[in-house]
Order: sequence, then structure tokens, then C-alpha cells
Amino acid sequence: MVHKEAKTRRWPLMNGLAMLYVFTVLVLTAVPVISRLGAILSLAMLLGLGFHYLKMRSLYVPKWFILPMLFALFAFTSVMWSVDQLSAIYSAISLSAGVWGAGCVWLALQNGASLSALIASSFLSGVVIMATASLELYTSAGDLRLSGILGNPNLLAMNLTIAAFIMFLSEKKRVLCKTTGLCFVIFATVFSGSIKMLFFWIVFLFYLVLKGYQIAKKSHLMKALCSGLLLLLAIAAVYLGSLLFQNLEGITVFKRFFQLLEGENTSGITRLAMVNEGLTLWMQSPFMGNGIDQFRVLGSYGTYAHNNYIELLCDFGISGLFLYYFSYFVITAKSIKGIVAGYEHAYFALMMIITMALWEVGVVSYSEKSMWLMMVLAFHLVSAADAKG
Repeated sequence: MVHKEAKTRRWPLMNGLAMLYVFTVLVLTAVPVISRLGAILSLAMLLGLGFHYLKMRSLYVPKWFILPMLFALFAFTSVMWSVDQLSAIYSAISLSAGVWGAGCVWLALQNGASLSALIASSFLSGVVIMATASLELYTSAGDLRLSGILGNPNLLAMNLTIAAFIMFLSEKKRVLCKTTGLCFVIFATVFSGSIKMLFFWIVFLFYLVLKGYQIAKKSHLMKALCSGLLLLLAIAAVYLGSLLFQNLEGITVFKRFFQLLEGENTSGITRLAMVNEGLTLWMQSPFMGNGIDQFRVLGSYGTYAHNNYIELLCDFGISGLFLYYFSYFVITAKSIKGIVAGYEHAYFALMMIITMALWEVGVVSYSEKSMWLMMVLAFHLVSAADAKG
């Protein structure tokens, strides 16, 4: 929820800083030097919040704000027992900047900053990402895996999806914003080749089923209409299934997914080996872990684990895994409460957290600024659901 004293207050400076921060995190995160702008904007937002407190003598801090901060503190403390303390402290500083940046956006929203500013920034971010990726269409050969300004197809898929989620939250021009968000994820699905996008569509289908159930409960007529629509979709799936399957095989993301199922995706085989090695490293220090970024140092691959659950266990042990995912538990529980109460944005908070949990089978998210942004937005939405409830 937005603090009751902040509802009528305009805050153009913080709106501008939050817009720039979101754009930096979603678009400029892979651009050398410029990516550091995010840390500067985090500091500027922190100063803005401080001045706000001095002027208004109040600053609303949500009770769950402590959870991301505790994880960041634990991660920073783990530098002390890391093998490579130099790389660990660099990683801890980067993580802290991401958590604090996202946290400042959350505090700004809770104290009167506009969600519309973030929606506008997400729209611009999505357009820039797609435009820079489209330039690669003329030079790409073979499988289409565009990356654009982000330099990584998986990052393109995730950041476009996060931009889409923020677009879905618009209360004004809802149809236009939701359609634009869907365009972002369709582009990411077709042109990133990232299997992570299939997880989004599973979650989106889950959302449609939930919404359909809520609509069907309103009257017998709506229940009959929804049942008829499901029957038509089932018949269409039977008759058109083979044709659709043949066409899907030509799209990179489905081609890679089928290769993974058949055991022909070398990336999948390597990541499974990383999981096994990560579990072995975790057993060396099961409760506190080996320290931040130490899978890369202690493992034989010289890189991160490509799996958030394994990376957390290896780096922070059971303690860090619990600290990180307790936030997911809170958001999930409060989202379900909001859905039962009929709060629309609670659906999107639940979609966000389920999508993140599925993605994290194939990505180390705790070090990604965009994923922290997504988490705090989900927290913000369930705070509003609490207020509605």
C-alpha cells in the first residue's frame, strides 16, 4: 500500500530518479561504465528519501523491507569466510547496490512516487531492447538468438518479461499497456531462443485459468460460456496439434527445448554437471556456505552455477537459501490472500514470484539487479493487497 499521508503528494524528483533507475537496470546493465549509473541513482534516491524524512518528519517503511536487507547483510558478512575475499567483496558490493537500489524504488512507491513513472520507463526500456535486437536480424545466421544492447539472449528474455510485468500493472489505458506487454514477451519468446520464456507462458496460462475460474463463479451463464470455450480449445488442440507441433519446431526456443528433452542440448548436460558439483561444494559447509561468488572460485567451471538454488546453497548454505526464499514465501502467501479478496494486482504478484522461481532453475538471480526490482515490485503489490483486504 501507499502510506495514507503520501497518497496526495506529488514527487517529481523521485519519479524521475526511479524512471532512470529502472531504465538503467533493464537496458544499460551490460554497457561498460554506464552500468555504474545504477549505483549513483541508488545513492541519489537514498538521499532523496533522507531529505523527504527531514522535511516531512515521516517515512513509511514496510515491515517486510527487512527481508531483502537481511539477505544482503548476510551475503556481505560471508566475505569473511570466502576463499577468494577480493572477488567476494566485489560481488558483495554489487549485490548490495542492487538490493538497495530496488529497495529505494520500493520505499519511493510506498511514500508517494508514481507507479506510472515505472510503467513509462518500462515501455521505453522494452522499445530500446527490441530495437537494438532487431538490428541483429540482418547479420544473424542459423538459430535466432538475439541479444541487442544487453549482449545476452537470456538477459534479453528476462528483462523484456520484467518490463512486460510492469506494463501489466497500468490502471490507465489497460488494454493498450497489457497488449504492449504481451508484444514484449512474444518478441522475447521468438527471438531470444531462451527456454525461460516457456516458463512464462506456463505461468500466464495458469493466470488465465485462475481468472476464468473467478469469472465463471459469478453466474451459471458465465460458467457455461467458460466451459464451452474450454471444450472448443480442446477440440482445436486435437485437430491442429500436429500442424502446430511442426511449426513450433522451426522456432529456436522450441527447437532448443526439444533438444533438451532428447538429451542433445549440450548446455543442459553441462548445467546438470554443475548442479552435481555445486551439491558437493555445499556439503563442505552446509549451514553457512563457502561465501559469496565462491562456486566460481572453488568449482572446476570458472563461472557461476547457472542455477540459483545450487548457487545459494554453495555460497550461503541452508541459512542463505532460507533467508532468500522466505521473501518468496511471504509474497506467495499474501498474493493468495489478495486473490481471494479479489485484488487484481495480487494475480500479477503471484505470477512474478512463480516465474522467478521457475527461471531460477537456469539462472543465478540473486546477483541480478533486474530480479531484485521484480521482487520488490511484487512486495509492493502485496502490500497494496493487504490494504485492500
